[in-house]
Amino acid sequence: MAPGAISSQMHWESHEDEFLYMLEGALTVIEDGHETVITPGDSCVWKAGAPPAHHLKNHTDEPAVYLMVGSRNPKNVTTYPGIDLIAKADGYYHLDGTKYPERES
Repeated sequence: MAPGAISSQMHWESHEDEFLYMLEGALTVIEDGHETVITPGDSCVWKAGAPPAHHLKNHTDEPAVYLMVGSRNPKNVTTYPGIDLIAKADGYYHLDGTKYPERES
């Protein structure tokens, strides 16, 4: 991950555990406003099914390398609480469940 970059918007997964293993550099793990710096040899796990919403930020001037493992479960729903978005296999929805309009080609 490049310096200053984030991994994604804050999110949590319904049917996919996530596992991260840090290889090089340093990252800040942000979970519902709490920040934790991780370095090579550190690992993180986010259990499927409920928050905390999380993402990563490279707070340094150097690239960071990490391994992220997940299952790509087709039943998975990703909730992005900070941006009014739910991602499902059949499209994108608002947090209230209404579907976003399809994008024209």
